[in-house]
This record gives sequence, structure tokens and C-alpha cells, in this order.
Amino acid sequence: MKHSLIIILLSLVLTSGAGEHRRTDAEPFSMSRLTVTAKSPEFRPAARKLAALLSRIYRYEVPVGENGNILFESAKLAGPQSYELQTSKSALIIRAASQAGALYAAADLLHELGYRRFSPDKFWEILPENPPSFLAVNKRETPDYAMRDIWPSWGIWPEYRKNGDHEAWHFANRTGGAKIQTGHAYDNFIRRNQSQFQAHPEYYALVKGKRAGSKLCIANPNLRRLFAADAVTQMRRNPDWASVSADPSDGGGWCECAECAKLGSPTDRAILLANEAAQAIQKEFPGKKVALYAYNQHSSPPAVAVDSNVIVNIATGFIREGWNIDRLLTRWGKCADIGIREYYNAGPEPGNGPGTNLAYLVRTIRDFHGRNARYITGEASDAWAPGLLGYNLAAQLFWNVNTEPEAFENDFYIRAFPKTEKPMRRFFALLDGSNQRPLSEDLLHRMYAALAEAHPLAIGPERARIEQLIAYTRFCELLFNHQKNRSETSYRALLESAAAVKPHYLVHTYAMFRDERQLGLPGKRTAAGFDWKTPRKLDYEKLLTEGMSNNKKLDFEPINFGYDLAPAMFPGSKRAGNIAPVRWKREFYLYSNGKPFTIKVTGGLIKHYRDRGNVKLDLIQIGGPSDTGEFETAVCHDESVPPDGRERLVTLTPKHPGLHRLVINDGGDMTKIIFPAELAVAVPVANESAPAISGDFWFYVPKGTRHLGLYAKTGRGWLLTPDGKRFQSLSGKNGFCKFDVPAGMDGQPWQVRGMNGTLRLLTVPDTLNLNGNRLLIPKKLIEKDRLK
Repeated sequence: MKHSLIIILLSLVLTSGAGEHRRTDAEPFSMSRLTVTAKSPEFRPAARKLAALLSRIYRYEVPVGENGNILFESAKLAGPQSYELQTSKSALIIRAASQAGALYAAADLLHELGYRRFSPDKFWEILPENPPSFLAVNKRETPDYAMRDIWPSWGIWPEYRKNGDHEAWHFANRTGGAKIQTGHAYDNFIRRNQSQFQAHPEYYALVKGKRAGSKLCIANPNLRRLFAADAVTQMRRNPDWASVSADPSDGGGWCECAECAKLGSPTDRAILLANEAAQAIQKEFPGKKVALYAYNQHSSPPAVAVDSNVIVNIATGFIREGWNIDRLLTRWGKCADIGIREYYNAGPEPGNGPGTNLAYLVRTIRDFHGRNARYITGEASDAWAPGLLGYNLAAQLFWNVNTEPEAFENDFYIRAFPKTEKPMRRFFALLDGSNQRPLSEDLLHRMYAALAEAHPLAIGPERARIEQLIAYTRFCELLFNHQKNRSETSYRALLESAAAVKPHYLVHTYAMFRDERQLGLPGKRTAAGFDWKTPRKLDYEKLLTEGMSNNKKLDFEPINFGYDLAPAMFPGSKRAGNIAPVRWKREFYLYSNGKPFTIKVTGGLIKHYRDRGNVKLDLIQIGGPSDTGEFETAVCHDESVPPDGRERLVTLTPKHPGLHRLVINDGGDMTKIIFPAELAVAVPVANESAPAISGDFWFYVPKGTRHLGLYAKTGRGWLLTPDGKRFQSLSGKNGFCKFDVPAGMDGQPWQVRGMNGTLRLLTVPDTLNLNGNRLLIPKKLIEKDRLK
């Protein structure tokens, strides 16, 4: 009865925008002695796929033949992806408008019977134990988003492409849709027409006096004609495409010639080229489209008209010139057929990335559709442990934006964890990015504890699913250890753990293999020569026992506030902090108004280490406009300060206002830094192994905070309440602490005075600020607490 209720909730009669989701009463059809018939040849792939899975569900061979009682029929419906399912006493009729519609209908029919595929891994394929003997369904479906895709940004292992596991997930969850090509296109266009560019170097963008790179001189009419002809050729070679891409290559390098300048902004130029390609395609392929992103330097809306056959997918990241996604949706929506280019990365840490944030997925997918976006593609990671719920919920929302998330989650636990639902709900709550917790011993203990409760209760595939998550939790533990103290030993242990989970797609191991910048060791290429193929055996009981023993549970829950920071103003007399000299590599967050600022730097305070070289300073812009399209942009580098013990002035010039990170590295000979008094500066204190610091600092205690949770390894210092009174001594602290926040002392800055050591803030934003009147605080808290 409970299973039937979930099916009904997931299939409510809801209509929204371009989609249709209509269901009415129907006669029951007996699911015995089934034969599948495709009345049209194009429906045979769907018929074969349906028959094969019905055979597995009902445990007898369901043939594909003539005169069957499950019939695929062609019909004129609302769109090419539309279909109808209708039962009667004698037959189950599947009417589809296209081959794709037939496949979506087959997947929906299997879903009605209780079939699920929650991950590419075979153990996450759910065959109903007691499939229904009769089925009554009368429904018509058209998806809300015409294009629906979730794909791994770093790709997948070659063997994954051959085994069909990922395709099986996409089939079961009805992703795909219109084949809208929007990837960066200029590079491939140049490669396909290399001889033309060799003969006509004037087709390249003019950059710093040279014709080179991957951008185009769009003002050149011959170049535009070549691009349009190439677009037509691409459509001839790929008749199943709904569009060709006219998206510019990534990064900067736009043409600097006078004629291109007359065309307007990079957006105006990109649209001009896309318009002419769309007009050329229409002559031979009426109804086909040209598509591109609104992204990076061409994210802002155009001043020129957009052809009606041009689709613009608005990127939710790397937005320039002060625009945000809300304003872009409004402005682009007035002049173009729009879609969304999302970023659904997940992991490797629990709750890290939009693909793990269930609240974000529900809110944005519904909002984008309500703003007339009809195409959506999400760059994700092949990390199905942290992304499991998010990827599946997103796929359901892509089809029907009114899918109820609670009903979806209930269905997930009932199907995947029928014997262990309660502890597994606790486990996945720890992975939900809408309430992300910092990776810590406490989080690891809670993950292990939930799995330890569930493991002995499960059997068969359910037990295998839990063991996969035990292996993922072990990976997280080794990642935590590696982040605290990076070494060759800790990194190889992490790679061993990754190799053990590689066959199950739990973390994005191919990304670890391809790019070691995030998790690896500087200057080393260890993962490339690592043994990724040999199977590893794991003792799950031992992992659970040791995991709970090695990781201490706290009597409070740490909170991860993130580092999307902005300055918040607090009244009162001047409250200046200070930081004692530092050694080695240190990082600071600072918020710039875009104007140059000058800091005082004294290098070489330890005389006998003055052979370590000059002090190196790197200013890195976080978010905002970017020539490269990356989230973090190197702005300037300085190493003018020698290690001689004399103070120098260093001027750093941001390119744009906003949040920056300053990285200082002195080789270990000790450096004194003095920042401008009016500048908002904060020191991140992200983990227990952060280098010790000394000085006076300020931190913010959000409104409603009841407990102040800390990790302290400090020789001296005091915590002071907002009224300047001593609250707790930090002398001789070594471990985790929890203190009650006195009434009326929340929603204000607190002070750390005279501290020496390591202090990690676990229930408040984990930055120590140098300006008590202007603190860098997560933007979401500034909004929530209504700060200036």
C-alpha cells in the first residue's frame, strides 16, 4: 500500500508551461503472458529494451513479436518527446511521437512497475520484488525541459563508455531530449577549416598586434560566410542534431581590430555570427537551430537583435560585469529562446557542490522554468556517492518541475533501503549540501555510525549498496587525513581508497587521474602512474569499527558557512586587530573596492634563513569577471620585497571590485604584514592542522547561535564578548570545546585577544578578521541576519 502511494504521488496530474502531465482513470491490464509489438520500425529499439527489462522483472522471457498485447504505435502528439500510456483489458498501448518518445514511454512504464536505476552501478538498479499483476494507467506526458542533461566535466574512464552503465541510468531517468549543441565551437571550427585560415590569417582575431589564437575577426564578412557554410555542413553530417553550436572558445582573446570594435561588445559579435549561421541553416533545414552560451565575456545581454532560431543557454557561473543570473534571465528572456547551463558538481567531500544541495536544485530548476528556460544542461562530476540524491532528483525535476521532493525521497528509501530506511536517512542527511557540514572527525563518526547500524540489517543488493557507502566514507576519512597533513604517504593511501571504489562510480576517479591540482601534491604526477585496475578487497566490518574509533563525535554539530564572503559593517569606535609575523605560506581573504591598495611587508625576520629568496605575493580574484572563464583569476604577482628585515611598501592593483585571496609565501624566513586599516581582511582557519598564528582578531557569531563550538590548540589568549568582557581563557587548550552563548550576545562581533596557536571556529563562520568594524562574513548570513 505504501509503495502504491509513492507511485501516485510521483505521478500527480500536473501541468506547467511547455510540459504536459495528465493522468486519468484506466481499465486494469493483466501483466501476464506479455508480448511486445512495434508497429513502426523506429520503435523497435524501445520495444527490445522494454521486453528485456520486463523479462527480468517478471522472471520469464517477454518476446518482441507480432500481435502482442503491449503495442508501440505512432501518433501525432504535442511534441517529438511526447507519449501516451493507456491500458485496457486486452492491451497496453504506447503511443509516441518519435523514437525518443517511445524510449521515454518505455522508461515511464517500467517506473510504474517499480523499476529504478539510481546510479550507473548495477547494485543501484532496483527490480521490484513483487511486481504488480495488473496495471491501470492512462497518462499523457511531455517534458517541461526540451533538453535535459547531466554530464561529468572531466569525462569518464574509457571502459565506462563501453559497458553502457551510464546510458542505462540516463534511459531510466528520461534524460536527453533535444540534441542542442552549445559547447565552445570556435576552436573546432578553426581546426576543420585549417587550410582556409592558413590562406586567410585575417580570419583570426587581432590580439596585441598579432593574428592568432582561437577567437575570430567577426567583422570580416568572408569569415562569417565560412562559419555559416561550416554550420550547414555540420548539420548535414549530424541530421539528428537540433542545433549546431556557435559558442565562442573559452577565455579571452577577442579581436582588437577597429572594425570589430564597431560591432560592439563580445556578446554583440557572438550573436551576429550566430544569427548569420542560423539564417543559412534555415534555407536547408527549416526549424533547426543555432545555440550558444551566455558565458564569461559574452554573458551580458546584447544590443543587437537575436535571430528567432538562436538558442542562448545562460551559464549560472563565470558571469561578468556585475550581472547576476536573475537579471540575465530577465534580459535575455526578452530577446531570445533561452536555456540554462548549470554546474552540478558533487564532492568529493560530503555535501560539497550544487549537485548535493537538494534545496538549491528544487528552487532553481523550478525558477528557471518559470522564467521560460526550456533547455537545461548540468556539468557535474562522476561522483555518485555524494551526488546520488541530487542527480536523481534533478533528473525528475527536469521532466516535471512539480515533482515533489519529499515523495521522491520516500520512494528512494523505500526502494533502495527497505530494511534500513531509518539509519540511511540519517546518513544521506549528512551528505545534503543544503546543510553542509565541514569534513571533520565528527562528521565521519556520524557517517560511520549510521552505516554501522544499517549494515547488519541488510541483505543482498541492499547490503552491497551500504558497503559501497562504507567504502566512500573511508575515502572521506583518508581525504580528511590528507588535507590535514599532505604527504606522499597520505596521498597514496587516498589513491588506494579511490581505486577500491572506482568500479562503483562513487567518486570521480577519472578526474583524480587527469588533474591532481586539487587533491595531489605540488609538482608531482602520482595518479598518472598509479595502479587503477587491480581490484581491491575491503573488510567492511573492520572499516566500520576502526572508523568509529578513530573519529571522535562531538556534542555539537559543526556548520560549514563557506567562503562566499562580503564585508558587513558594524558601528562603534575603531576596533583594529593585528597579526604577528608569519612563516611559510599563508592566505588571507580581502575585499577590494577595485582601487590599488598598499600593504607594508617586512621579509627575512629570521636572519639565518635569509637565503630563502624574496617574499612572494599573489593576488587572486574570486568570482566576478574573468578573461579565462575560471572562478579564480590571478590578478597580480609581486616579489619585490627582499629578506633583509626592512619594511617595504607593496602596491597591489585589483582589476575589479570584490572578494580576493592574497597568498604570501616567504620560504620560511618569517614575514611581517600590515594591511591598510580600512581594508576588510580575514584569515581562514579551515582545519586543525592550520599553521599557528598570533594576534588579535574578530569573528562573527550569527543570530540565533546557542553554542560556540571550537577546536583550540592554543598556548594563550582570551575570547571576549561583544561588550569587551573576558568570556573564556584560551591558555593551554588542546582539543574541542563548546560554550553557551550568553543571551543577547549573538548577531555581533566577538574578539580573540592575545592568541597564540590554532583556533578553528566550528559553529560560526571560520574566519578571523583584522577589522572589527568591517568583517568579512558569508553573504547568506549578511542577508539572513540583515546586516549592513
